[in-house]
Amino acid sequence: MSSAARGNLAIKPLADNDAITKDWLESLMGFRLRQTYNIFASDFQAEMAVVGLRPVQLSILAIVDENPGIRQGKIGEALNIARENIAPLVNELEKAGHLERQRHPTDGRAFAIYLTPQGEDLLVRSKEILRQREKVLMSRLTPAEQQQLTSLLYKLVEKP
Repeated sequence: MSSAARGNLAIKPLADNDAITKDWLESLMGFRLRQTYNIFASDFQAEMAVVGLRPVQLSILAIVDENPGIRQGKIGEALNIARENIAPLVNELEKAGHLERQRHPTDGRAFAIYLTPQGEDLLVRSKEILRQREKVLMSRLTPAEQQQLTSLLYKLVEKP
């Protein structure tokens, strides 16, 4: 509330059918990115509920799929998950039968992480569900806009 509005208590309260302004918030890139994320995340969670995965679990499966034999700590590094948090996540996926640990061939203290056949099947189904959902969401943009958005997002998250 502005100081002018606070000083004038005679201002009529906002009615339920009045438009809400949020010009300042909408001028912030972080706010827009968060709104976009919320749309994608809520759709993602609804779609993944069908296969029983959370976003972080899918990310772990995808990293292991593309990097078979990866160490647990490297998964955490790739996804910016703290070492103490990645272990329980990998444990969950292993207990569910989606991942397996094998002794690392060159470091007896470490384990190499692999997808199980069940994990591979789950990842294939999940990828297809998400491809279809993303296709629907991205259909609001032209192919050129989709490419531009992708390029700009990569540029924003690139480490300098």
